[in-house]
Amino acid sequence: MLNNIRKLTWPINAFKLLYAQKKVVKDATRVLNDYVHVNHSNLEVECEKWLAQKRNRGAMVLTKTITETICDLENIDFNSKEKELSYFIAAAARMADDVTDDEMFSSIKINVLTNYDKQMTKFPELNLFYAINQKLITDLSSTFINEHKVIINKYNEAQRDGSKLFNSNSKEEVKDIRERQGGYSALILYFLTARNQKDILEEFKGVYAPLEALPKSKLQALYNCGAWLIRLDDLWDIEEDKREGRKQLASEGLTNWKQFREESEYVFKGLKQFYSSQKIDKMEAQFELVTNPLVVKLFS
Repeated sequence: MLNNIRKLTWPINAFKLLYAQKKVVKDATRVLNDYVHVNHSNLEVECEKWLAQKRNRGAMVLTKTITETICDLENIDFNSKEKELSYFIAAAARMADDVTDDEMFSSIKINVLTNYDKQMTKFPELNLFYAINQKLITDLSSTFINEHKVIINKYNEAQRDGSKLFNSNSKEEVKDIRERQGGYSALILYFLTARNQKDILEEFKGVYAPLEALPKSKLQALYNCGAWLIRLDDLWDIEEDKREGRKQLASEGLTNWKQFREESEYVFKGLKQFYSSQKIDKMEAQFELVTNPLVVKLFS
């Protein structure tokens, strides 16, 4: 009976979700455009071009969804400040990712949440990244950045390792880099949201292992969630990644929709060890539609 009801309501829920995500895209576009217009009017055209790319808009939608979920899990109010922060961290992360993918910038060491001297860059193409990154640093206290150096460094190291993906002949290396990028992205969002939490230890190493034991710490459970969601990101972008020659989990055959959905049980079971079943069930329901390949096609 319940399954029949779900089948009947699925199309309605899918279009509700599509409408909601379109609203997020519109809101994120407005927020970034307004900031650039007021503070960096010379970058308006570049910002509009960046926002016109589907994969960039998708990154902001997914980051906003994850941030809102973490707020719910941690009983933190997801207000306009948290929402806008999620848009800017998504934009900075995607821009940094694009830089590591471009051989033109191979000599540049890009770090998110790192203060750059305005005179440092000789590449005007990077000015939009510097502007968005500086906005994040201004909004976050220097105390927060100093107290969370380990997770910021691990996140940036994983992002920089993305430059190896074009020439890598090792599927294990692709898997390791992408899982670290996703896992540490989730932890960055966790610390940006739960700002009073202490930084991870230097020796912390996330390991995504769906066929092994459940995680023993909240941070590992959140890392697993990020490593799982990076698969969603790659499944969303598989056609573009193949065209551009990016070696990602989906384009290299290291994940597919069936496997992705099967691994969700491991991820949510791990989270239930540290959060209430009610909250995780709600989270699972939120991701049920957005992780459906048919809904993804509607977004495209």
